[in-house]
Amino acid sequence: MVVAADGLRSALRAAMLPQDPGPRYLGHMNWNALLYNPEGSQVVEAHRPGDLLININAPPMDLDKMWTLMT
Repeated sequence: MVVAADGLRSALRAAMLPQDPGPRYLGHMNWNALLYNPEGSQVVEAHRPGDLLININAPPMDLDKMWTLMT
């Protein structure tokens, strides 16, 4: 098994898959945030139709919510 972790414009991927067109812009943007969420607080979600909002609950710590918004 080979893991090519040399970035967006991978030289190893280009060598192994010469016909691959490579990355292209799809018009999406990704926003990440870690937010403090004290116990008992209320979370309100607001986003536009067609956006994808992902909430990942992490174990209790100072920053215990991770939000990802893909537009």
